[in-house]
Amino acid sequence: MPLTITDFIEQVDGISTEDIPFDERERINDALADLTGGPGGTGAPVNDDAILVSKSLDGREGFNSIQSAVNSASTGNTIFVEPGEYSESVTIGVDGLTLKAADGASPTVNASSGGGEPTIAVDADGVTIADLNVERSGSGDLVAQAVRVAGSNVTLTDNTYSATTSNDAAVAVLTDSSGAAGNPDVTGETFNNIEISGGEISDSPTGLLVADNGEATFADGAVSVADVSFANNDEHFLALDTGGSVVDGQSLLDNNTFDQAAYTDDTDETRGGFDVDQIISSSIGDAIGALGE
Repeated sequence: MPLTITDFIEQVDGISTEDIPFDERERINDALADLTGGPGGTGAPVNDDAILVSKSLDGREGFNSIQSAVNSASTGNTIFVEPGEYSESVTIGVDGLTLKAADGASPTVNASSGGGEPTIAVDADGVTIADLNVERSGSGDLVAQAVRVAGSNVTLTDNTYSATTSNDAAVAVLTDSSGAAGNPDVTGETFNNIEISGGEISDSPTGLLVADNGEATFADGAVSVADVSFANNDEHFLALDTGGSVVDGQSLLDNNTFDQAAYTDDTDETRGGFDVDQIISSSIGDAIGALGE
């Protein structure tokens, strides 16, 4: 069995493998594998761009937390998350990063602080998140989300999402940099090609929130949603200050499933100073109420 850098780090007090950049660990492990007679020393999935996250590394190369893995990653890397519950807030600022469950795994990522930070914040372009259970719980005055997207060419596929605190959203695509804690500066950007497919958005005050406050802009049809199950949300979908052009409401109804749904795109309602452009409510009464007088 080849030696890895972990075999040496474990003998030094106060140092962990996470203190060493991922690319350097890969280089050292490859050299050790050549010297000690093995196919490679990373212990991660067989992929030069792969990074492993596990609650039980058992001597394998990788990380115990998702954020540590993200901090070590570069464009094109794939982070594989093994089973378990990861209680942390994760910020992805690396373009072209993929974060997904390891084969056969169904890990949960859950943030429960009282602040406004999302459980997973996507602050980069070309990011893919797949096959995770993402939860936002806890209490506080700031609005938060299970997943918050502020980028283009982002794909969310076959995940489950929920947010349990009043006013929170399970999934949010936002253009503001001054709202909830952790939002990036996106002034002058144009967001496009944000795809949400498969999985479930459930048990949340707002299932999917899309909001534009003018610091960035959305391309027409920037957000597409298909094959998602919406269940037990107070509001399944809410669009604020988008002009109704970012998400095709009828397509949203036609290409997804809802336990109950009443759609309106002609409202007189405002929320926090933002015009309500579209709502898919869980009851007809709520949808009628949004129409105003």
